[in-house]
Amino acid sequence: MGDPAQSVREPEPTPQLTAAEIGKLAERALGTTVDALTPQAGSVGNQNFRLDTGRGRFALKLAADSELAAERWGLERAAEVAVPVPRVAAAGPLPGDRGFLITEWLVGRPADPATDRAALVEAGRALRRLHQVTGPGHWRVEVVSGTTRGSHDSWAGVIDSILAGTDDLVRHDVITASVAERLRSAVADHRDAIAYPGEGVLLHCDLKPAHLFVADGRLVAIIDWGDTAYGDPRWDLARLSHSGDALFAPVLEGYGLVLDADLARTLACYRAILRLDALHYELMAGGDWFDVYRATLDEWLASLS
Repeated sequence: MGDPAQSVREPEPTPQLTAAEIGKLAERALGTTVDALTPQAGSVGNQNFRLDTGRGRFALKLAADSELAAERWGLERAAEVAVPVPRVAAAGPLPGDRGFLITEWLVGRPADPATDRAALVEAGRALRRLHQVTGPGHWRVEVVSGTTRGSHDSWAGVIDSILAGTDDLVRHDVITASVAERLRSAVADHRDAIAYPGEGVLLHCDLKPAHLFVADGRLVAIIDWGDTAYGDPRWDLARLSHSGDALFAPVLEGYGLVLDADLARTLACYRAILRLDALHYELMAGGDWFDVYRATLDEWLASLS
């Protein structure tokens, strides 16, 4: 047995490229000039830009090379089952285990539940098609020599690995030891609701209005596949349900499910575990956007009282 202290992870800020470096990278990859480089919103682990080039407009993402390999694989598999996704224009590795992915720029906007009900119903149908794709293992897809596998052998192992992240969160004062213990106890009490013994299905893992792109009342694409995984299909539904009933109800209709008491309990539990996972990712990538994730945990724990 090794020294347990040697396995403790510490936060590590994500390396960042300068605008000049990114412009040169994009010009080499696309074989054309980059006339403008505009930063876009993204997670703490990524850099995202709009590229205006001699060949038109593109989206560029810089992230961990393993994440982008999984994203590209997820885009390809989704397209095979008629899920609308952006077209990949270029991709490749960078020094320091980083990589880049350039996709077509989509004309449209994030889904608005007030005006885009038909598009959201179609998103539910597309999600149902995605969840027909199965594969080995569970959790984040690892791409090795063209083959893929989830990083865990079981879905229960995925949940346990996320709960193990509470130790890091407590150590860095992101959550208290009391909250961590209450979370572990609450998840244990709901293990029956989140049990998933079946084969993992293909998951997007970060479904929200900003990633459901709409134009002229139709679903143009589901974007941002950096968290592509295998697992319980209810995980994707839980992520979407966090965006509110107005958005979730038409997606669930398109998916072909009814929100009964059992499903509602599962989704509530998963929403908390999702936010716990997001807190840990934010911490380890060197970010500090904790309050919104902590609020979800507090709400779930309060609902159980």
